[in-house]
Amino acid sequence: MPKILVIADDFTGAAEIGGLAHLFGLSVKMQTSLSDAGAPKDDVLVLDTNTRSLNPSDAYKTIITLLDQLDLSAFDFVYKKVDSVLRGPIIPEIRAILSQLDLNHAILVSANPSKGRIIKNGIYYINRTPIDQTEFQFDPEYPRKSSFVQDLVRNISDNTISDLPYKEDNHNIEIPDAYSEDNLNEIVSRLSENSLAAGGADFFTSILRNKLNLKQSIKTAYTPGRGKKHFVIGTRSENGIDTINTLQQYGYTCLYLPGKSLDKKAVYEEFIDGIVETIEKGGPLIIARPEIELSGPMALGKITELLSGSAAKIINKCNTGDEIFIEGGETASTIIRNQNTILRIKEVLGAGVVKLELINSGISLIVKPGSYPWPENFFNFIQ
Repeated sequence: MPKILVIADDFTGAAEIGGLAHLFGLSVKMQTSLSDAGAPKDDVLVLDTNTRSLNPSDAYKTIITLLDQLDLSAFDFVYKKVDSVLRGPIIPEIRAILSQLDLNHAILVSANPSKGRIIKNGIYYINRTPIDQTEFQFDPEYPRKSSFVQDLVRNISDNTISDLPYKEDNHNIEIPDAYSEDNLNEIVSRLSENSLAAGGADFFTSILRNKLNLKQSIKTAYTPGRGKKHFVIGTRSENGIDTINTLQQYGYTCLYLPGKSLDKKAVYEEFIDGIVETIEKGGPLIIARPEIELSGPMALGKITELLSGSAAKIINKCNTGDEIFIEGGETASTIIRNQNTILRIKEVLGAGVVKLELINSGISLIVKPGSYPWPENFFNFIQ
């Protein structure tokens, strides 16, 4: 089997690619730290660098530091997983990888045609609607204010670009149109030994099939655990709101993180007490970010931190066989990093939705990007 290195900027993206590799029969190790990235024993090493919210310079330096700790010659193929709608310091990260691999060409294909996300004539569409006319125009961290791909990949102002640690621009980063499976296959055929592949799930799948000549050998499935099921909603996307509304119809109690808890410890402690009380009564629970959207990097970071602490309280109250479902990449990443444990992929429920087991407890975490829906008929298993 080929040895593959995947570098992802958030945990749900890492889990999505790891899940795809699992479906193709590859053994997958997922890591959230840089210290124990030794020689690959599994077929695929997936690293969550947690760089999506970093400024371009820090993201670039983080990737350089990460790759300095790896024997890159041990891998047959390197893939840079990026957000499907191009959020984050993508270009600086790709340039860092190109520098470390001594390459000067990358093909970036973030679009996922299988999910209605395509790029045609340089414009990004979601279900035939330009992305700047969808809910992504309101993204709290990377609002999509243009539908032109060249605008989306910048994400940063001109004066910030000049402060990046690299001065020369000798890297050719190609962003082709991507609108169908056949189109993706054609792009894969153009990948050479001197090219870095970067992009989303559909591009990675096409690479596994058409470049690495692998076949899917495992089907998507969900085997519900016998224990309790709780949810952590770290996204304000429409999917997250729909999840809350649906679960409340099934008798779940939803506790929203109070906005005042961001600067008042007593309010947060009262919120934690409510979590403990609900669990001890045996009821299914949802914890979610504040009902009123709070913007700004400091507020967003604090919300993620407090939700992670709340999720840790739930995990501590859970038993083997219990399941915690997490919506939102940064939330999932922070929760899992704070657990400091080894993760094993147990199942892939659907596109981007992966079931992981915390090895030291037997508790399962099911993680999903906030912008993805739950698989069809998923809630039939949750009632």
